[in-house]
Amino acid sequence: MNIIKIYPDYECSPILAMNKEGFFEPIEIDEINEIVSMKLIEQINNWRIKFDMTLNMIDARESGFKNTFEEAAFENEGIEIWKDLIIQLPKYKIFYFSIIDNFLYESIHEYFNLHP
Repeated sequence: MNIIKIYPDYECSPILAMNKEGFFEPIEIDEINEIVSMKLIEQINNWRIKFDMTLNMIDARESGFKNTFEEAAFENEGIEIWKDLIIQLPKYKIFYFSIIDNFLYESIHEYFNLHP
């Protein structure tokens, strides 16, 4: 089974695919543009940009969202991307890394059990 992980990281694609050795590697959005909608690709790119904008290049320790509301909004956008990827890639297992929980969720049901 193909496995994808949604994991925001600075200056890197937030979409990672599991390789043959079982490790996740970033994949660029153009590598999946033939199997997902352009609308979803735009959402992923915008989400990536929002995360990159939180990077403090002078002092990385100061990186992050300005407040919990921005962080929650970012998380909610990530969840929507996750839902859309699940629908558009039914043959893939898709994981999601929550920056709020600092936890990798392997199913959306697992996430919503903790976040009703």
